[in-house]
Amino acid sequence: MSLIGIHKLKIDNATTDKVITFKVNGVDTKVVTVKVLNFCTGEKYVKFLSRNGFYKYWAFSKFAQKSINPTLIGKTNELITNLLTAQSNQKTVGYKSERIMILTNENISSEYLEYIKDLFVSPCVYLYAGSGADTAQDWLRVEIRSGSQKTNIVKGGTTSIVFDLILPEDYNITKL
Repeated sequence: MSLIGIHKLKIDNATTDKVITFKVNGVDTKVVTVKVLNFCTGEKYVKFLSRNGFYKYWAFSKFAQKSINPTLIGKTNELITNLLTAQSNQKTVGYKSERIMILTNENISSEYLEYIKDLFVSPCVYLYAGSGADTAQDWLRVEIRSGSQKTNIVKGGTTSIVFDLILPEDYNITKL
């Protein structure tokens, strides 16, 4: 019998660490400790696949910077039918927008820095964009921009992390 499977666990309003035992046919197969941190109050949640094949979650500051970089898709030629009202002989096809979100997290101890370092090499990174139901549609697949990770060690031995998430491209097609 295979022990491979998906375990989905949601703990609401937890204030202390939880020890959870996963069982298969009544036999203990895995004991996991869920650590509850006092700074998990952010509104930007990221889910990422670790090197061991587990999904890890981390909360980032709700004060994220967002930017949109639109680029022109193209133009088409248009036949000028009236010289008095025509403005141009070209029409815009539309725009493609690259959307970027800059996430930050401060006061990370070295213990938790080891936990979160899988985020930067993970093949699957998701940003929570839902409204509380926590279904598959609530998680938006994103990428981490290569070379955008900055870690700063501050007084007290804690670390702050800043990195860029590339959100899915957005297309704005005009009427031709």
